[in-house]
Amino acid sequence: MSVPLVAPAPPRIAGRLPYVGAGPAFLANPTGFLRRTRARVGDSFLVEAFGFRLFFLFSPEGLRSLYQLPEKEASFTEATRRLIGFKLPADLLGGDALRVASVTKMRAGWTKARAPRAGAGAGDPLRDLA
Repeated sequence: MSVPLVAPAPPRIAGRLPYVGAGPAFLANPTGFLRRTRARVGDSFLVEAFGFRLFFLFSPEGLRSLYQLPEKEASFTEATRRLIGFKLPADLLGGDALRVASVTKMRAGWTKARAPRAGAGAGDPLRDLA
């Protein structure tokens, strides 16, 4: 069993199937699902859906306390990186450090795939990206 990220841990809405969790019910009617879940468990809960853990917080007091936490303790960027990563380029999510790491990884693959023959220069089409 994993240690909860917050104490006390919010109610967990997981559904019947591992990984899929409450995903189908949430996708079928998001507003109705959230309304029913709030009525049943309150203003803060964790929904497990399609491999994601989605934390919902509806109370003004809860939101205020969340926004008062330092970034290192409650990072919106880190919490949403995986979700928004499906839609945004990696450069927007991680800044230069991530971009350089990605280019370095691509360059390593390029070097292996295009090893120079004796006497020929391989070139590096990614040299200007780092």
